[in-house]
Amino acid sequence: MHIDFQFVVTLVFLHSSGKLFQQYVEDDYVKIEGFGLIYIPLNQKDLRVEFYRGLLGALTTLASNNNLRVEKLVILPSSFQGNPRSMQQNYQDAMAMVRKFGWPDLFVTSACNPLWPEILNAMQGRERPENRPDIVVRVFKINLPELLDYLIKRKAFGCVTSYIYVIEFQKRGLPHCHILLTLDSSSKIRTKNDIDKFVSAELPNINVNRRLFEIVTKCMVHGPCGIINPNAPCMKDGECCKQFPKAFREETEENVNIYPVYKRRCIEPVRVGKHYIDNRWISSFNPWLFKKYNAHINVEVCASVKSVEYLYKYVYKGRDATSITLKNDDSVNHDEILNFLDGRYVSAPEAMWRLSEFSMSDKSHTVIRLAVHLPEQQTIFLKEGQENEAVERASIKDTTLTAWFKLNLVDEEAHEYYYADIRQCYVFDKPSTK
Repeated sequence: MHIDFQFVVTLVFLHSSGKLFQQYVEDDYVKIEGFGLIYIPLNQKDLRVEFYRGLLGALTTLASNNNLRVEKLVILPSSFQGNPRSMQQNYQDAMAMVRKFGWPDLFVTSACNPLWPEILNAMQGRERPENRPDIVVRVFKINLPELLDYLIKRKAFGCVTSYIYVIEFQKRGLPHCHILLTLDSSSKIRTKNDIDKFVSAELPNINVNRRLFEIVTKCMVHGPCGIINPNAPCMKDGECCKQFPKAFREETEENVNIYPVYKRRCIEPVRVGKHYIDNRWISSFNPWLFKKYNAHINVEVCASVKSVEYLYKYVYKGRDATSITLKNDDSVNHDEILNFLDGRYVSAPEAMWRLSEFSMSDKSHTVIRLAVHLPEQQTIFLKEGQENEAVERASIKDTTLTAWFKLNLVDEEAHEYYYADIRQCYVFDKPSTK
């Protein structure tokens, strides 16, 4: 599948400067984001939320127990996309969709192919795709809606009741998209035959389908790693973190931990590049998607309920970091902005994606976040020195929780709905807080 479009190609020195253009894009993004973040620490008093006092209390206790002092408390609010707090809220939104529509049936990962004709045709002279992140991300962005349309509207795997997707960037820079699809009851993948119909983990027969064989050997061969290549990036403590090579198996086995164990029959090894490989080294894929999009598209069947939290935490994993620093001057710092800036890795394609203001995630349904709090302990926004006014405002305004309690006092029909379901039938009027 190729989308018919062309870029207006003109020779621009900046775009043709190779790795310097990558550095230019990264520097621009980092500067722009940095300027946006300057506002937050300078206006922490204006951004204070009473809910964060629990965090301050925990830090104060830590400092007191260790004879330290709290020197700095800087909060990075969830409105700043991509930070751990926003990722956690997105994860909770996704789990709310699971409660409504059930766990996902398919986990699809689609990666950008730098050798797509649309990318190569836009190169000038000796330009290489890795040095033109502006072209790479735009082509991927154009192809992504078409893939989603094929999966959802054209029902490639059946009728989809809900979905989420998240954009990520590999360490080498290329964008990829994690998609979780939930199918309706008539389209559920229940048997070994259903799994084998949609997912393959074997080399295609070169004599039957040469094009598919060439794409699979180019995009879906893992490694090799292990004894063949002990220095491969996937090797951790002498073992492949992806559990390759897989074992040979004559037929698919259902419901093994998170994923099924796919059929990988024993075949004569085939030479690919410098190595001979067989079905043990093939990542699972869907033949239709592969031939249509000519890219790495990994398809996994979600075999059990155990997969739900793992998969949603995986796509909303963010990054590992610590936010409390013990300094030599006997003080405790909690600076979420500094932690965010110091702990991130930004590639040129990610910088270009964010500079272009492309969406980093989306989902099929809007999830409304309902307040949950103890009596008189709702979240309030305040400025330092205006605590009394903030408390007075909170005392006369309802949260969604207090409004739900009042609704049940005056409307018997509301008794039929749980709190989590009430917004499907009633509207919370924010101006009047009813």
